[in-house]
Amino acid sequence: MPFFLLILGSDCTHFFHFSAAKAIVSLLKNCPEYCLKEFIDSRGLTVYQFWKQAGITQSAGYRLYHNRDVLPLKRVLDKICTAYQIQPWEF
Repeated sequence: MPFFLLILGSDCTHFFHFSAAKAIVSLLKNCPEYCLKEFIDSRGLTVYQFWKQAGITQSAGYRLYHNRDVLPLKRVLDKICTAYQIQPWEF
């Protein structure tokens, strides 16, 4: 039985075959542009300031900063984007 992944976005909803979804996640993880550490550092923020301003948990903030292999949950990504008035591809 095939598996599908549902990705909900603010502008549309996407269904991906599970293997395609795994490939997308893999690409995001290995994409040099995808790194919250550089985003945070470029703004001159401490990790503490970042997670407080974004309204995310301390553990999520530190995990995203120190571990490049961690992708934020949609609700965390939404909070970061709202707090810094950016789109997901801007960090």
